[in-house]
Order: sequence, then structure tokens, then C-alpha cells
Amino acid sequence: MGVWVGNADGAPMWDVSGVTGAAPAWNALVSYLNRRSDSRAPQAPAGVVRASITYQNDAEPARSEWFRGTQMSAIGLTANAARTVRGADSDAQAARIGAPTDGTVFALDPDIPPAR
Repeated sequence: MGVWVGNADGAPMWDVSGVTGAAPAWNALVSYLNRRSDSRAPQAPAGVVRASITYQNDAEPARSEWFRGTQMSAIGLTANAARTVRGADSDAQAARIGAPTDGTVFALDPDIPPAR
């Protein structure tokens, strides 16, 4: 199910974001459809598997994720972190910020109010 909120004539909307515009309508519809029974998760597509993963230095809590042939058990923080997590390389580099890189340009959406 999808929800669209906007001006019918295509004019820009001001002081409205997905969180304040479409999300409340989507939430109301989903709540209404699930008023008598809980929804069920769909069956995973063929070839998609669920695997438990951990993060180097507990950067995020361990959890299950879905993969399609790319599953792994540990997530590193840098290019060399995977070796550190698996313990195969004793002189791997320490964790560092890999992104954004120098020179990255960010565009701010003029329709989102500065307070948000």
C-alpha cells in the first residue's frame, strides 16, 4: 500500500514532509486494516536468507538481516575491519570514518522547515 500527499495541481507543498504529510494517512489506513487481526510478514522470496550478524566494536546491536547470496556474519567499520573482526590480521587499521569523504556536497531540501 502506498500513500501520496500533495497538491493536485502539482504546486510545491510547504512545511510538509513525509513524516507530517503522508505518514499519518498511511498509519491510519494500516491501523484500520489491522483493527481486527495482526498482519503477518510475507514469505521471503526464493534465494533470500536470514542470517545473524554482529558489528565490529559493537557499533550496532547484533541482529538478523536478510541477504540474497551476500550473507556474512560480521560487519566491519573500515575496509580492513573485516579482517580485524575475523581475527585473521593482527595489524589491521583502527576504525575510522570512511564516509562522507572530503569534498562531499550535501543538498538541503528547501521544502523542509529549518526547525525540522
